[in-house]
Amino acid sequence: MPIHWPPPGTLREHSLPMGQVRVCDQPALIRCRGLGSCVGLFLHDRLRGTGGGAHIVLPGNWGLPEESGEWLSAESALGELVGQLATLGSPAAGLRAKLVGGANLFGSVGNIGEQNVRRTKKLLQQAGIYLAAEAVGGQAGRSVTFHTSSGQLYLRSATGAGQVI
Repeated sequence: MPIHWPPPGTLREHSLPMGQVRVCDQPALIRCRGLGSCVGLFLHDRLRGTGGGAHIVLPGNWGLPEESGEWLSAESALGELVGQLATLGSPAAGLRAKLVGGANLFGSVGNIGEQNVRRTKKLLQQAGIYLAAEAVGGQAGRSVTFHTSSGQLYLRSATGAGQVI
């Protein structure tokens, strides 16, 4: 599929750092660079053209304070993302998800990337959110750009291969 992205500067661009959530009710691009074991979760409402993303660091809270202003865990990030989209009129049942990341970069014993993917998928299923596409696992990091109004997600792996999902 040919890759057609808006020319630079035609849409507002937002970065998505670790532990953060971004939601847009206007067409915009959300960029998440260097996803290794972290997971980028992107939700899109096809009817309203709204969308957002979360940069998930950990599968569980692991004793982290919830009042930190960061949504590091899969559960807190998904809850915040769904909540913000609901305030824009996008109920969870109408959302479609795309999941990227969860690599095992260092051959770690606990494989935090795999745990992040498993936990996020389980939470999506529990929330009744359809998983439309994924690019997870492996041993290479990825960077992504999510188009909030179309739901298209462009990803590039650390090995240089690019694709739209």
